[in-house]
Amino acid sequence: MHRNTYPIPFGLRLLLAAGACASESETPEDSDASVGEGETIGTSSGSASSEDSEASTTMSVEASSSTTEVEESSSSDGGVDSTSATTGGTTASDVTTDTLDGTTIGTMGDTTGDTTGTASGMATGSDSLGDTSTGDTAGDMCTIPENKISCDSASATWYQALGLGCVGDDDEVIPLTVHDGLSASDPGNAEAVDTWRIATGFGTPVNPFWKPREGARMLVLGTGVLREPHSTTGVLTEFDNAIDDANGNPDGVNAATLAADLDIHMIDKGGTPFDMCVADQDCSNTLQSQWEKGAGMDAEEANDLIGFSFSVSSPPANADPATDAEGFEIDFAWFSAEYPLFVDSQYNDIFVIWQESENYVGNMTFIDDQPLTVTALEPSITASGYVSTDPEMDGTGFTGSAGGATGWFTARSINEMTPGDTVKLSVALFDMGDSDVDTIVLLDNFRWVCVACVPNEVDPCEVEGGPS
Repeated sequence: MHRNTYPIPFGLRLLLAAGACASESETPEDSDASVGEGETIGTSSGSASSEDSEASTTMSVEASSSTTEVEESSSSDGGVDSTSATTGGTTASDVTTDTLDGTTIGTMGDTTGDTTGTASGMATGSDSLGDTSTGDTAGDMCTIPENKISCDSASATWYQALGLGCVGDDDEVIPLTVHDGLSASDPGNAEAVDTWRIATGFGTPVNPFWKPREGARMLVLGTGVLREPHSTTGVLTEFDNAIDDANGNPDGVNAATLAADLDIHMIDKGGTPFDMCVADQDCSNTLQSQWEKGAGMDAEEANDLIGFSFSVSSPPANADPATDAEGFEIDFAWFSAEYPLFVDSQYNDIFVIWQESENYVGNMTFIDDQPLTVTALEPSITASGYVSTDPEMDGTGFTGSAGGATGWFTARSINEMTPGDTVKLSVALFDMGDSDVDTIVLLDNFRWVCVACVPNEVDPCEVEGGPS
């Protein structure tokens, strides 16, 4: 196993596993409050209406231009009947309304299903890659929500796989508003619907190295075509050297379209990074040079684009300010078949989580001060990541003559949030310059943290972290 220490850019902590302060999340007390463009997803028992608590027999869930039929089915999970829908190789549970316009998702009822996550830590996969974070002595009193549940069962939605939008009480869930749902652009294209999965593991069919950071499942995004997870174990296993194909997601996307569709901007703000942020520009100053590895800002460089966006509001103030949520974290791992053959070329696949909040606008995903592209990450992968010949890559498809991975890292929100603040997150993964050689990202474990990282010259927020 590999381990290393990475310098962290202003305003961001990249650490392994649960991170400092806490690995749990909190929901606002009033979970019916509107967030962003629509209503809250994940209603609590104290605020659900009788209309919300009734399961719909048939409905459609729109995301981008695809529509998924939802049919009532009987579940043996705890003897509870549920509404489920097959979506992108997974099934969506407890869905009551449309995911694109942000209307309420999540019905009240028995929550005794798959609640493998607990407030004390990560229930599944917490030891899959080890934990090299330094921890925080205040972490025990920063468990928000106090009784956080996990709802990433086999019938989970993509956001439930991240730890969001579960159905429960205020002290159990993190509500969200979906702006752009995760789906393929062409529901009639059989390949397009296979570009994301919800899996219990990634790699070898038995005891895969890559496991969820919280709960039972994690979200997998790809710029190619992903196989279905095993019907019994839920593990996603890819064939060796199979990560080399296009899919039905959008091709030929330029920077202006990316900004219009997902509110992600490839233009640097300039000046001092992470300071004096402005709308519609990257305050980290990290994305523009990577995009320009292609043919320029106006070029139609992005292919096989998959993405989504949502908003969350930080929990209300507590009696003890030390237990207030000042930020959030989410875990990710990055794989690409572009490494090492296409480093420093126009074939420069990009993954970005874009933060839009009162105090920051821009990219919030870095490793060793670098954004997540094959060119920018080459030194980190070569020094202490995983390459195609490592046994940890078995079953991922990134084996043989090409392929590299970062290991698990944690992206932390930039600048301090105050109770009740709303932050919009936009997530995108796409091929650059071609639609063939592919990249995959694992995402899991959204949670609130009680100590924000505020960038300054004295404290660049350096912590220990990296592959393990």
